[in-house]
Order: sequence, then C-alpha cells, then structure tokens
Amino acid sequence: MKKKIIVLDGIFIYMILFMLLALFFHKIPPIAWLWENVFGGNIFFPLSVCLLFEMIMAIVTIGATMRCLTSTRKYGREEAISLARIQMIVRVAQIPAFVIIFIAGVIGVLTIFTIGISLALAFFDLISIIVTGICSVGVYSVLAKAGLITDKERIKYSLASFIYFADVATAISCYENFEHEIHNENYDWDGLNKE
Repeated sequence: MKKKIIVLDGIFIYMILFMLLALFFHKIPPIAWLWENVFGGNIFFPLSVCLLFEMIMAIVTIGATMRCLTSTRKYGREEAISLARIQMIVRVAQIPAFVIIFIAGVIGVLTIFTIGISLALAFFDLISIIVTGICSVGVYSVLAKAGLITDKERIKYSLASFIYFADVATAISCYENFEHEIHNENYDWDGLNKE
C-alpha cells in the first residue's frame, strides 16, 4: 500500500466540500471567477470531475488493497507503522469537511427545496466512507503481515473502518497502540535506521 493512495483517498471529501461552497457562495470574488471561467456557471462540470476522480481512486484503491491482501511480502514494522500514521492523519484531517457537509445536509433537509442537495451529500459521504474503508483494509492487512496486530484485530478494525466516525476512532486507537515504537530512539519516519 502506498502512502499516496491513502492521501488521495482523503481528498475527495474536500472536493465535495469545495463544490458545496462554490454552489452557495458563487458570488464571492475568487469563487465567482472560478464559477464563471472554469465551471461555466454549471455545477455538473465539477461534479463530474469529482466523481471521475473518485471512480479512478476507487479502482486504484481496490487494486492496491487486493495486492496487500494477496501478497506474500513481509512488511517491516516501520513501514507498517508509517502507513498507520498516515491513515490516522488523513482520517483526522477529514473531520472538518465531514462536519461541515453534515451540517449543510441537516440544513438542507429542513427546507423542501434543498432536500436533493442533502441526498446528494449523503451519497457522496457514503462513497467516501466506502473507498477510504477499502483503503483501510489494505493498511490493516499490512499491519497484520508485519506482526503488529492479530488477524482478529485486523478483521475488527477493517469492519469498523466502514462505519461513519468509527473509522476515525479506529485509526487513532490502532495507531496509539504503537506509541512505544514511535518513541524508540532507533526509529526514523523515513524508514532509515539511525544506528
């Protein structure tokens, strides 16, 4: 599993947040320029770009996860911990976007005219949770192959990563289990030994 895949999986929710802001605040000068000159005043162009991006990321993520699950490669402890760290950072960084989108969805449900936007936001959240959950399955597989978690924990963590906000708690608690490894004086985040 590559760190770039984990980071790129986390970008989709911010793309949706940007679209939401562009839709409602398209009169503000910097967004107005983007809205008129790049989007052509049409929300369907950025929407199709976001969905295409997420479809490509879903295919890449499924491929990387399948490679992690079927590989006989023995992963190093440092590499596995580094993947868990990146995953935790991405999950925590997604919280503000999910909260803003959730609030916008709740506000949208309150009025009959914007209930479609709320349904679309719920759909995009679902897509994001599924793709990042698939990515998490690969990360937990790497952790299990490195001997850092048991197969029972791998299954438990993998299932929890498909549940809204449980994925963040799982990523944090899983990474915190390796805190003693992080404070080891011979540990280097770049995968190099400091000996």
